[in-house]
Amino acid sequence: MDPKKDLLVVLAYAGLSILFTAICLAVWATGGHHFFVRHKLRIGALMLTLAGTATTGCVTRTCYEPVYDDDDSTQGDTNVMAIDGYNDGDTIEVDLSADNTLTGTITNPDGQAFSFAILDGEEVIQVAAIESIDGAFDQQVETFEIAIDPGLAAGTFTLVLTDTDEADVAVVDPLATYELVLTGADAT
Repeated sequence: MDPKKDLLVVLAYAGLSILFTAICLAVWATGGHHFFVRHKLRIGALMLTLAGTATTGCVTRTCYEPVYDDDDSTQGDTNVMAIDGYNDGDTIEVDLSADNTLTGTITNPDGQAFSFAILDGEEVIQVAAIESIDGAFDQQVETFEIAIDPGLAAGTFTLVLTDTDEADVAVVDPLATYELVLTGADAT
C-alpha cells in the first residue's frame, strides 16, 4: 500500500476505536439496550474487517489460495496427463518380463477420447485407447492403465499420451511425451 492509504487506514481505525468506546459506554449506561448492542457489534465487525484488510492487503472476497492435492502448477488446466511417478520428458524403464502395465492420471479430463502410442522414430508400433479405471472420465482426477504389448522388442522408444481417439494419435500434438526403455526376457 502507499503511504497515503496507510495513513487513511490508521485514521479510520482510530476514529472507529473512539466510536466503539463511546458505544460501549452507552451499552453500559443503558444496561444493554439492544440499539447500542447492535451498533457495538457492527462497529466491532467493521474494525476487524479493516484490521484484517490492512494487515494482509487483501480486498477480494477470499484471501486464501485454494489447497490442491499436489504441488501442480497446472491446476485448472484440462487434460493434464502423466504417468505415475514421472514428469513429462522423463525416461521410463519397463521390464516386460516382470510387468507390462503403467498407471497414470488425467487431471480435469475434458472429453472421453484419450489414447497412447509407442513410437520407434516416426513409426507407430503400438497404439490404443486409454480407458479410465472406473469406466468414465467424470472425476477431477481419473486413473488409467496402459498395457504395453509384451511382444515388443527391447529398445528405446517414445511414449506419447494424447486427448484424441487412437485413430488420430499420429496427427496431434501429444499432451505428454516420455522416453520408454523396454527390457526383459520376453522382449526380443
